Amino acid sequence: MLLDGVGLAVTSQHIVHWSPYPGACEGMAFGTRGGAPVNSHKNARLTFEGRRILVFRIIHEGLPVREAAKAQGVSPRTAYKWLKRFREESKAGLL
Repeated sequence: MLLDGVGLAVTSQHIVHWSPYPGACEGMAFGTRGGAPVNSHKNARLTFEGRRILVFRIIHEGLPVREAAKAQGVSPRTAYKWLKRFREESKAGLL
């Protein structure tokens, strides 16, 4: 594709996390949940901090789940999932 006479090239990137065991970190986020590695997918909307903010808004600010979910860009179902995990496991449930 040319833009103002300048050719633009787009290449994909593969992010690799170093590990002494080849392939051990593929498709995994850093952290654990119940001793098992946390699987993160490429379209995940919330990081740990985003999940913490979501739960804080619901529990401490009294924001309805639907409003908190909308503000964070996730579905109410997802918000309820993280709220349940937080209630069961505290901060560890948000990893």
